[in-house]
Amino acid sequence: MRIISPFHDYYDSVQGQGFDDKVVYNRETRSYSNVWFEASRRFRSHTGAEVEAAIEEIKLLPAFHEVRPYLYDKDRHVCSPEGADAGLLCLAGRAYPFWVLPVWEDQPAVTSFEAGFDDLVEQAEKPRRRRRYESQTIDYTPWRDWQADHWGREIDPAIHFRHGSPIVLYIGPHRIIDPCLRDYGFQRKLDPFTVFQEIDMFLGGVMADIAEPPSPQTDKEKVLSHGMDVKRSFRNMPRP
Repeated sequence: MRIISPFHDYYDSVQGQGFDDKVVYNRETRSYSNVWFEASRRFRSHTGAEVEAAIEEIKLLPAFHEVRPYLYDKDRHVCSPEGADAGLLCLAGRAYPFWVLPVWEDQPAVTSFEAGFDDLVEQAEKPRRRRRYESQTIDYTPWRDWQADHWGREIDPAIHFRHGSPIVLYIGPHRIIDPCLRDYGFQRKLDPFTVFQEIDMFLGGVMADIAEPPSPQTDKEKVLSHGMDVKRSFRNMPRP
């Protein structure tokens, strides 16, 4: 696979080991949209193609993406729900869920792959908790279990066909096509060779079958279009 891109991602280095230039990945981050906001407009008087498209897109996402644990499952009456967003990486027909924590102003968001994620969640959530419960411990097990249980599950490839890309990333209500996976820490969970190979096989296989519909020509028309003789085969060609 040959990658054509305005940016460098961590799995690009695999190209140095050689690649098949018949498969080309034109990678460019080209879309950023609030999918859930558009879909929520179905409850209003406004309708349109964008709203219907957003509703259909959400239907394609795996069901587990909407069934995720809260940070304070056991103490919802004591503490507010977590401020983290559930992220979902759709990579070559598989789903990789993760968490994104907005830490503080003027600081980049932190994903659940970062070292010390538990400590960051604790510090970010402490001001939201009632002071008399500051010593209460937080159980991160539901978060880890949810992510591990659904990591790498197969999903409907229609998500990729819809956007013409092997990588579609959802963070909260937003959708990003062809993102830089290194920006979200995926190099800590997915090795570069695996990512490169999965994209290569998906583009050269599943998406290639969709991108190239069957020819409407008959077998006879195909032979003639290639300049060959329909009456004689190569074995029965007249000798000079």
